[in-house]
This record gives sequence, C-alpha cells and structure tokens, in this order.
Amino acid sequence: MPQPHSSLVPLPHRYVVPVGRFREIYYWDSYFTMLGLEQSGRHDLVVDMVQNFAWLIDTFGHVPNGNRSYYLSRSQPPFFAAMVELLAERDGERVYATYLPQLAREYAFWMDGVARLAPGSAYRRVVRLKDGTILNRYWDDRETPREESYREDIETARTSTRPAHEVYRNLRAAAESGWDFSFTLVGGWSFACHDQDCGTAARRSQLSPVSTRAGAGASVSVRERPNCGAPDQRPGMATARGHSAPLVEWRGRGVRGLSLAG
Repeated sequence: MPQPHSSLVPLPHRYVVPVGRFREIYYWDSYFTMLGLEQSGRHDLVVDMVQNFAWLIDTFGHVPNGNRSYYLSRSQPPFFAAMVELLAERDGERVYATYLPQLAREYAFWMDGVARLAPGSAYRRVVRLKDGTILNRYWDDRETPREESYREDIETARTSTRPAHEVYRNLRAAAESGWDFSFTLVGGWSFACHDQDCGTAARRSQLSPVSTRAGAGASVSVRERPNCGAPDQRPGMATARGHSAPLVEWRGRGVRGLSLAG
C-alpha cells in the first residue's frame, strides 16, 4: 500500500532491487537481474517482475526509470520485449499473446509523434533524418533539476555555458539512457560532471544510441511473431527496422550512438 509522504510507487508483485541503498527497481537493470534469477532457479520471481512491468505500462503508459514518483517522466532502454522473450523460453509462446497489449503500448510510447514528424526534425523520443530514416533518442518531458540529484544538477547548470533548462533536460535524458554519467556519456568522468559543459551527457537528447534502436527493433520482432495475433501496421517501420535489425546483437556492449548534432 502507498506510504504517506513516500515517493515509492507500490507494485502488485514481488521484485528484486539492486544491492546497497536502493529500495526500488530500475527498468533495464531488472532484465539482467532476471537472467541471474533464471540461472538460480527462481523463475517464479521472473514471472512476478514481468507482471510488475506490465502493470507499470498499463498504469503509466510506459515503464518508468524506476518505481519512484520522480521517475515517471522518463523511462530507460526498452527491455520489456526482451523480458517477455526470456519468460517465453520457459513458459512457451503463449506468453507473447499475453503481453501483446503492453508491448504495443510501450512501442507507442517510444514512437509517439512519428507520423507527423517532418524530415530533419525531432519530437520527444523520435527523430526523422533528412532522408526519412526514423531513429529513437532518449528524452524527458521535464526540464528541471532531477529530484534525486537536485543539488548536483543546479551546480552543473550554474557552471555550464548553456541555458539551465537545456542542461536539465539533457541530464534527465542521460538518466533515461541507463548509462548515467559513466565513461560512455561523459568522456571518462564517472557519476558526476565536472567539465564546463558536462561532456556528452549534457547533450544526451542529441544522440540516437544503439540501446534505443535495438530495443525498439526487439519490440517489433516480438510483436510480429505468428502467435502474437497482430500484423505489423506501423508506418515507416521498414526504414527504422533497417537500422535497428543489425543492432539487435547489442546486449550490454558500450557502443556509442549516432550524434544528431550538426
């Protein structure tokens, strides 16, 4: 049940959190936890966790970064399709039909606005290149300091040469990437930004990384399985899949995405 004055979003089923100070789940981290649970003979927990993520999609329209109220404006790399696939390896292909509504809804979240996107423009998490190619990027609808890192974000914006709202938006997008402030994002700085423009993290919404494209490709692949009962009806996905399909082999490799900055 919800606790008074708590930011924790209660979940209906059991789940496993990261070690240490954490008391909440994190989206893509949980997939790798599930891999370990399967190896440890705890398939029952994998079932519960997939049900929790389906509940989050039904409730909020996407899987938040974590089950905290201050994470609701962003997600993380879209691994729900991979979780469903992991579950289906044990429980059979009926699993795909069971979770098809949530797969479709998460896909719609990541592709929101694509139908009206002009070449050379971007909206939320989709980008249409000048040749018509569709890519995804990380994003956050808010442009304020993150509640969980409020002081640090204020300081980063204070020392930046760019508008504060732009810095905040991109720091939030960096957090959605799941790589938050590792070597991949800030050129060697770990967990904090100390250079004037906070490295690549401060421009995260201008990148279209491998993890989003591979995740979107995995979602399409799962939805097109014969037992899912729904054909691919999404306009423009042939182009997007042309970019994501070769990248589905990405599973945790630190490959940098394509920069969309001019």
